Amino acid sequence: MADDTTQDSTQGTTTNLTLSPTYQPNTTIAKQPGLTVRTSYVRGAWTQLKEYAERAKVGLPPPVDTSWTGDFGTGNVTSLNLQRDAGDLATLAISVAEKDDTETWLLAWQEISKDIRTWTPTTGEKPDLAALRLWEALASSDPTSYNDYIYNTQDGSKLTGNTLLLAQMIREQGIESYLVFTPTITKISTLTSLTNFTSKVGKIDTPTSASSDSVVGSIEVSKFTALANQWLKTADRIQTALDGTIQRTEVWTGADVWNSNLYSA
Repeated sequence: MADDTTQDSTQGTTTNLTLSPTYQPNTTIAKQPGLTVRTSYVRGAWTQLKEYAERAKVGLPPPVDTSWTGDFGTGNVTSLNLQRDAGDLATLAISVAEKDDTETWLLAWQEISKDIRTWTPTTGEKPDLAALRLWEALASSDPTSYNDYIYNTQDGSKLTGNTLLLAQMIREQGIESYLVFTPTITKISTLTSLTNFTSKVGKIDTPTSASSDSVVGSIEVSKFTALANQWLKTADRIQTALDGTIQRTEVWTGADVWNSNLYSA
């Protein structure tokens, strides 16, 4: 690098030269999970580097000064340090982080309490809910028929099969509800940009990965989605961070079937 001072032979005084900022060779690149940080060092005139440092903002891309700035790397500024040295010189250290688009996935099971009358047997026909309602209506008006599981007092028809089994659970065991466990999938994406997007909240939608390279960990998303026949997207939250990245959290709830009359695909 050129000398930063010169000696006046006639006056015997030292005069500072205005030096254009010069990149130093000690650039460093550090990698962390989902992150590449490049730190560059520049030496030059204090006033010029001070003006640049004051314009830079952490969390945004480094400012461009066409008179001298070169490649600080793509991404956003994470830290900046400017140190003034003797002779009106200064050293600028600037770190720029480039985030990778990443996805982390969470599989959990949600507990849901359902009315016993929605019970679906594993074998045999589904309960006849119309007959069950007629039988339940006799609990106060005709206890004898109710206790005998008669639902039609005119011909003495009784409940049979799984309808009788359901009625026995209600009358004899006092069961009013039961628990089911349904899978939920949460996808958390860390993004560097999100200019155009669509959200499918409230719609039948199967979770997918934007890219297999962005999935953190050795998992197969298709094995998660195979745990339910259909998925309903139930949440979509987007939040920006101070480092300039965007975090998007999407949630899906699985079921055997989502009624297409209530939820569109």
